[in-house]
Amino acid sequence: VGVEVAHHCAVDRDGRVDCWGHNDYGESERPDGQFAALAVGNYHNCGILTNASVACWGRDADGQTAAPNGEFIKISAGFSASCGIERGGSLACWGLYVDAPPEGSYAEVCVGGGYACALDGAGSATCWGAAALALQEPPAAVLRSISCGSSHGCGVLEDGTATCWGDDSNGETDVPPGVFQAVEAGSATTCGIRGDASVECWGLNGNLQAQPPLDLSLSQVDVGSYASCGVTTLGDVVCWGDTDTVGWPNAGP
Repeated sequence: VGVEVAHHCAVDRDGRVDCWGHNDYGESERPDGQFAALAVGNYHNCGILTNASVACWGRDADGQTAAPNGEFIKISAGFSASCGIERGGSLACWGLYVDAPPEGSYAEVCVGGGYACALDGAGSATCWGAAALALQEPPAAVLRSISCGSSHGCGVLEDGTATCWGDDSNGETDVPPGVFQAVEAGSATTCGIRGDASVECWGLNGNLQAQPPLDLSLSQVDVGSYASCGVTTLGDVVCWGDTDTVGWPNAGP
């Protein structure tokens, strides 16, 4: 499942993508094909098809949907750019501000608001782009995972605790203590999945996007500007926050 400014998308068990919410640039139109991975940007989306090629759709004012040819294993979409990891580990990026990724072999990549970050096989993070320098300086620590928000980034450390850096205007980098399976940075809100599959969020909560339902068990979480969504351990999609703004699936994932 993926969440951004005012639209959401998810991949069903058959590999079909369904999107709902605003559709000003065609970002909520259902693409053809079966997908193995999905990334939701502000007004565009990209996904890896089952043949390992990338397809993008939605707003393309800055070339963020002009995916290159090749076979990819990871994909990420941000404000006006997209990045992927090709077979072999090299980075490819297209769109605005992050189109000169570092050379080398990488295992994870994420795109935020004017910057991107990648993890190499040893868990070392590298960030680049046109955003503030604070966003380009992740902690010098080994990370299990990494996530890029609009103006802050987050990662899970080797011991399972989380760390965030960048803008903290709304408390989005004030990570609570304890262990996490995963942490996702959004616009100005962050959510993490605990070891028992419970979810905890912090940061901006003006639309209750940082207030998940009680007794929620998630295997995946994503955070947008107005709402947050997750996939439950049973495979259902659940959203909280201003779901009226983004609507609800036309044909449930």
